[in-house]
Amino acid sequence: VKTNIGHLDTAAGIASLIKATLALKYRQIPPSLHFKQPNPQIDFTNSPFYVNATLSEWQSNGTPRRAGVSSFGIGGTNAHVILEEAPSEVRSKNLELRSYLLLLSAKTPTVLETATTNLAEHLKQHPELNLADVTYTLQVGRREFDYRRFIVCQDKKEAIKQLESSFLNHHSPTISSHHPVTFLFSGQGTQYVGMGKELYDTQPIFKQEVDRCCDLLESSLGWDLREIIFETKPPASCPLPPASSLQSTIYAQPALFVIEYALAKLWMAWGIQPDAMIGHSIGEYVAATLAGIFSLEDALNLVAIRGKLMQECPSGAMLSVALGETEVKTWLSPDLSLAAVNAPQLCAVSGTERAIAALQKRLESQGVACRRLHTSHAFHSAMMEPILKKFQAQVARISLHSPQIPFISNVSGTWIKETEATDPHYWATHLRQTVRFADGIAELGKEPQRIFLEIGPGKTLSTLAQQQLGLNAEQMILTSLRHPKQEQSDLAFILNTVGQLWQAGVEINWFGFYADEHRYRVPLPTYPFERKRYWIEAKFEEPEEAIAIYPDLSDWFYIPSWERDLPPLNIDWEALGDKRSCWLIFLDSEGIGANIADRLTQAGQDVLTVTQGKGFAETDYRCFTLNSNQRKDYQALAEDLRLRELMPDFIVHLWGIETESKEFAAYQEQGFYSLLWLGQTLIPSSQEIFVVTNGLYDVVGQEDLISEKMPVLGLCQVINQEYPQVRCRNIDIEEGRSGQTPRRRKTQGNADQERQESCKQESREQGAGRTMSKIFPHPPHSTAQALLAEFLDPQKDLIVAYRGSYRWHQTFKRMSLKEPKTKKIQLRKGGTYLILGNLSNSLGGIFAEQIASIEDTTIILVSQEELPQREEWDKILANKATKEVIFQQIKQIQSLEVKGANCLVFSAETDLNQIIEQVDQLHGVFYATPMSSPLSAAPIQLLERSHSEYNFHTTAEGLYALADSLKGRKLDFCLVQSSLS
Repeated sequence: VKTNIGHLDTAAGIASLIKATLALKYRQIPPSLHFKQPNPQIDFTNSPFYVNATLSEWQSNGTPRRAGVSSFGIGGTNAHVILEEAPSEVRSKNLELRSYLLLLSAKTPTVLETATTNLAEHLKQHPELNLADVTYTLQVGRREFDYRRFIVCQDKKEAIKQLESSFLNHHSPTISSHHPVTFLFSGQGTQYVGMGKELYDTQPIFKQEVDRCCDLLESSLGWDLREIIFETKPPASCPLPPASSLQSTIYAQPALFVIEYALAKLWMAWGIQPDAMIGHSIGEYVAATLAGIFSLEDALNLVAIRGKLMQECPSGAMLSVALGETEVKTWLSPDLSLAAVNAPQLCAVSGTERAIAALQKRLESQGVACRRLHTSHAFHSAMMEPILKKFQAQVARISLHSPQIPFISNVSGTWIKETEATDPHYWATHLRQTVRFADGIAELGKEPQRIFLEIGPGKTLSTLAQQQLGLNAEQMILTSLRHPKQEQSDLAFILNTVGQLWQAGVEINWFGFYADEHRYRVPLPTYPFERKRYWIEAKFEEPEEAIAIYPDLSDWFYIPSWERDLPPLNIDWEALGDKRSCWLIFLDSEGIGANIADRLTQAGQDVLTVTQGKGFAETDYRCFTLNSNQRKDYQALAEDLRLRELMPDFIVHLWGIETESKEFAAYQEQGFYSLLWLGQTLIPSSQEIFVVTNGLYDVVGQEDLISEKMPVLGLCQVINQEYPQVRCRNIDIEEGRSGQTPRRRKTQGNADQERQESCKQESREQGAGRTMSKIFPHPPHSTAQALLAEFLDPQKDLIVAYRGSYRWHQTFKRMSLKEPKTKKIQLRKGGTYLILGNLSNSLGGIFAEQIASIEDTTIILVSQEELPQREEWDKILANKATKEVIFQQIKQIQSLEVKGANCLVFSAETDLNQIIEQVDQLHGVFYATPMSSPLSAAPIQLLERSHSEYNFHTTAEGLYALADSLKGRKLDFCLVQSSLS
């Protein structure tokens, strides 16, 4: 590139790559400019090389054109890349379809409008564009955003017209994009000649499945079923014309099965996997086959036999009646049966021709709407009973398997059971019993985000489902094939359904959609960013001069305090019901959480519950268990909820309510670590978290505190700092508020405390100092009511305590700290002092320097680091590879001894009782844990268990051993140091 641009230094390689790529694209070799004659030392004549001095065509001998790019750098940084021209386009034979689906999406409605206009203009300016490639590019080459619209068109002219239409709507974003899809399989009576014909001609997957089924059925039926379905030519062996043949049960049922099975396979190849299924009569056989109960071969054989046996029954009739089940039963007689309950006010009655005619006449005379159905027999009536044993024997000959996809049973109107699906008697009963389609839709309708997709010809089941769910139902109801009276392309119809699914947030497998086609991405308008400025201008204000307000240092201090106020009294259940939110509740063992969950569910909220178990599992509908000590379980829960699009708006953590005494580590597992794992997985996506505890705060002076729980309070405060979009509130209820009094854990050094507690208990029982929990007992439902009111309270205090009938919130009061009148503690001459902690990375070193400044003192140092024997110290100090902390500790100890202090050094592994027993009198203790360490702190998202365990080990756990070793000893002082970690 030097002759074109000049010396490019480090950019020479990339410039050459661009040049070579353009040469391959345009199939031309660019010239080396200013060339006149070669260096005489280069023998070009006898070599394959030459200098291309003018722009020339890049000829090819049939092999792909290739170019090498070399980039040489100083110091061996060389690169060589070989480029090859793109292969020639390979077009599918069926590339030019009759209909196309164009998709557009954006983050805002205004951007969506701009993108629509831009695409229309681009299609006008580039008439050479292949519309199939345009649709492909929009489907696989663009990110999907919340605001979506689509069009189905036949050519570019129609596409431009629709894009410019003022009636083109878009779909607004939804709260949840998790939409389980349910397949509805049509029953007999919906079939028509030519159903799915265009799909058979244009969709290889659909054609493949239709051909496979028809080939398997040919031996059973005696001719090719495709000739009847698509009316290609009358079969020579069929005495009836194709249209009449398709109305006969013996042909209609296999034909419906074939079309519905092929349609389902087509949808599944496009990425639409059914979450559940329901079929109407013969449609349930398609559902059972997809669920794996039947093999396809066995299912086709059963459907053919079923149709033949039903055809052999005496002819009958069916009547659709616009009445509910209870009302219809009053009109029945021995010759009439309730064939189907299709909707709350729509049933079907089967019976003899005479009985049906008479019923129709009686109903019409009473003004009851009814309509004869186009059937040749009285399905699901007593007229089917002669064939039941024969059909059951046929089912018994094949293997039946457990369903792998759940579906609704026509017989029960609820989810199919494994024992039913694998019982031949069930399938015989299915042929005779009432089709409880309405009950099945009611069961499926419990999931508000569900999408119903009818798999079969027409819209019969979609209409019935709409009647059952109501016009304002949240569920979306779609169809796959047009009604016979609709003059519309089959392909355009199903593409419109694909567009509606995509618009609702359902993920389409576009690579499966184009599995049998070669399509190419083409340049199209890119995302039209709105270019809005969102910068927040800083507001500079004069800082508040704290020193000017409080010139005396003693006035700079505050202490925690509590203010009493009235608890929230009323809950606006109506307002709560108007705003549907998702609540994730970690249930306690006292029943408080269960009460809260019940009340929220009754108020129309989405409620998920979690209990403690051995590992992550879903034990019931929206009920989970997890191991409180396993971070992976919280991750699994978060991932599961994301897939369901059920991320919680509110989290209620009740595992801090304990009435059983525990060891320190056990409290952290269900309190501290549980909240930590939540903070790393679920809390950032929530609005508010309520951490409910007991035994944390000394509010009225008579509480039994559980100090081991305190670490969870630190997490509550840090969550509010690190996640400003989340409000984390701590609500401490009274010990025993649920009806029990916690039993305190026996810890080292609390024997005296137990005696004191015993005295207090006697006093309480005598009535002198009764706790408010005994005066005002609160059963779990009362506590649940109070907590629910607190959760929904607009005051939003971050720390709240309930004691008896009163609510307290934490405040901070200014306190003046004057010099104490009592004599200051002095370090003794000749005193002995214990320092727990390293000297180099804590205040321990400062304490030691102060002690050493006093004459004839002894320092007992218990180091966190294992120090070598004294006789090895000189060698250690001479070794430059010595660990820094050990090097510094030894240097400091030697410095202290030079000042006159007597230093006794022990490892932290040494029993503390044995260490203290070596001295006659101990005057003071400094508990000096490390102040800074890479293991001591991190932001919540980066906080590992090792960080917390390091802190607990170096601070809390050591205090138990210290308390035990100091029993019976009188000290001048014991100074305990801590840090924000």
